[in-house]
Amino acid sequence: MEYGQRLKHARKARKLTQDDLAAKSGVKQALISKIERGDQAGSTFDMDLAFALNINPVWLSRGIGTMEMC
Repeated sequence: MEYGQRLKHARKARKLTQDDLAAKSGVKQALISKIERGDQAGSTFDMDLAFALNINPVWLSRGIGTMEMC
């Protein structure tokens, strides 16, 4: 699973829209959309997105481990 796919999977698992995630994370909705489409390979906002989704930031950025925080 690629970075954008992981972000989208986590966002949907938390039942959030891109606008919801933007509001929680401070990351613009347009950037979230680009990441999820694969137009943006990564983000300097990985930690902000991970904390807003309450997920493992290593899983989000690298796909290592599990999505859920232990």
